[in-house]
Amino acid sequence: MPIVRATAAEIEQFIAQHDTRPAKTAWKPDTVEALEEQHVVVTIPIKTKNPTNNRQHWRTVSKRIKAEHKAVWLSLITVPNATRIALAAGCTVKMTRVSSGHLDPIDGLGPALKGVKDAVSAWLLGGTPGSMDEDERITWELGQLRAERGCAGVILSIRMRA
Repeated sequence: MPIVRATAAEIEQFIAQHDTRPAKTAWKPDTVEALEEQHVVVTIPIKTKNPTNNRQHWRTVSKRIKAEHKAVWLSLITVPNATRIALAAGCTVKMTRVSSGHLDPIDGLGPALKGVKDAVSAWLLGGTPGSMDEDERITWELGQLRAERGCAGVILSIRMRA
């Protein structure tokens, strides 16, 4: 099952434990927070897996990747179009995988976040998922946070390049 249905209380509890900003601007689950004109933070409640060691049928993999794309698109749908166009000129995207497990930063983290990366690049630059993820206008940063068992997701931070 590619999507974990975490309750709002579980996500808020996780964010409260890992949030370094003042309490008045705490994150809300499944919402977009525009911190500035050119900075967007999105919390996407999906469970990402390392696909390199799985021996799955191609249709199962395709279904999981499509679910990841849909979750990203639904999370970014409330971002204003003017903000998206401004970010498309050049931005840094930080994807932080939140999970109880730990992936190898070189061999596991990149492939686990590939579906999210494809969807974000397609949202920013247009085209189909997977076609624009190597564009030089986007700089990618990957990270991971350890959470309690049952709490999973991806924290997506998109900001203009300085």
